[in-house]
Amino acid sequence: MLLFLYLVFWSVCSAVEQGCPAPVETVPVSLNNPYLQQAIKQLDSLLTDKHSRQPLPAGAVVTVVYDQTPIWSKTFGIVDPRNSNHTTPTLDNVVPIASITKVFTSLMLAQLRDRGVVSLDDPVTKFFPKWAMIDPFYSKREITLRQLASHTAGIPREVPCPWFRMADCTESVIMEMSKKRAYVVPQYSHAHYSNWGIALLGRALEKAVGVDYEVYMNQNFTGPLGMSSSTFDLQSIRDRLIVGTGLIDPLTGNGEIAPLMDIGWSKPMGGMYSSARDMQKFISLMFTESKHNNSHVLNSSTIREFFQPASLFRDGSGGFGLPWEVSFTSGHYIYSKTGEYHGYRSQIALAPLLKLGIFISVAVTPLTDDDTNSAWTIPMMDILIPYFTKALVTLTPKPVLPRNYSSYLGTWRSSDKLPTELNISVEGTNLVLSTVAHDQAKTLVPIAHLSEPKDSLGKPFLTNALKITTLASQSCRWREDGMNTEIMYFEEDAAGTLTGFNFMARDFVRVSA
Repeated sequence: MLLFLYLVFWSVCSAVEQGCPAPVETVPVSLNNPYLQQAIKQLDSLLTDKHSRQPLPAGAVVTVVYDQTPIWSKTFGIVDPRNSNHTTPTLDNVVPIASITKVFTSLMLAQLRDRGVVSLDDPVTKFFPKWAMIDPFYSKREITLRQLASHTAGIPREVPCPWFRMADCTESVIMEMSKKRAYVVPQYSHAHYSNWGIALLGRALEKAVGVDYEVYMNQNFTGPLGMSSSTFDLQSIRDRLIVGTGLIDPLTGNGEIAPLMDIGWSKPMGGMYSSARDMQKFISLMFTESKHNNSHVLNSSTIREFFQPASLFRDGSGGFGLPWEVSFTSGHYIYSKTGEYHGYRSQIALAPLLKLGIFISVAVTPLTDDDTNSAWTIPMMDILIPYFTKALVTLTPKPVLPRNYSSYLGTWRSSDKLPTELNISVEGTNLVLSTVAHDQAKTLVPIAHLSEPKDSLGKPFLTNALKITTLASQSCRWREDGMNTEIMYFEEDAAGTLTGFNFMARDFVRVSA
């Protein structure tokens, strides 16, 4: 019944729906591809102009990654604004990535959950029995690790310690101070960004696994990924640091050198230093599949799980994942994270459907000419996405007809009280599924393409089966609620002839070949 209604509805509305962007197959893209070259030319012009508008001299690094491959990088300015003869930054120079550290902390939660060490819904008191905060909302449930990662626990934004004394703000001090502080919003009412919450998450996970947070990150993320410049120890990388400047007087243009310091217990919320080359490797992890060398670090399905929005902004502009910040531009969801520290502004932005990622860091604050508040990554994506989509479409191999495709051809009729006829035919290199209209001419209305089901390695894994890809004129609402990606399972007789198939809880039998 549902399939019948779906097929009828599809034939009526597909012509008027806007259409749903389908994932584009990732294929090798040459750096000499004309579409990619056009995109790079525009990116270079955009960033050169943006960088020139900054109020103070600033070093900057930017890199763009496609799947597992860096495809473009550039550096600007000088490493140290105190020395005009200083060298231009390289991809191996280091910057504080600040709140981008939160993504690593959240993925530590994901990794430990996958390993059975913690549950996303473990209460914080399991790891901090003395945790307590004034609750003006009279909640009947404890805050959890999931809530900390998604900024839905209602914890105040900042750790209650003066910034210049963060290194002295120990766990015992913070546990005592929390008793005198109150939750600021009810749990799950809406997101409230919290540095304190993510710091608490990282230190809770540290207790769960019995290894210092900083050591765990090196052993399980930065080490296995070959991120050799990434660390929480400022002294070990100070000689490779891009020196940041912060504007302190907009009227005079005076600035100051960024006063970097150890933030102690709060490092899980913003204490990592990294380089653009290292962040290339991290971006590639976000697009990993089982065939890639980095897939042992984190399961690809877990990465996709943590992209999912956990809460939506009330104005509809986006939302928070765990802890990705979600927005929409150029027909794609962008998952990003900002890292800002006095004198530095960094951003990572990902378009997972295209496996496109950007990392940028500019060693000056505040950034000027940044209307999207994205360290220019949104305008960069608005350039990259259209050109890259065109490149992938032109490079995607033409579809190949399934093995023994001729055995599927013909008309098939449902064997229930709501007779539906479907036809399978060949158009070029496509196997096409059509509904058969109830008119005298039995007009065929194409609704989908059919292909051989393949696993994530591109190998067929079923026989006598066809996978459905509905035509792109459908809206996302109906494309994802209907038969798209479903599989038709065929039956054969003793002679090996296909006699029928089951599809979305309905049986079909062959009418004609």
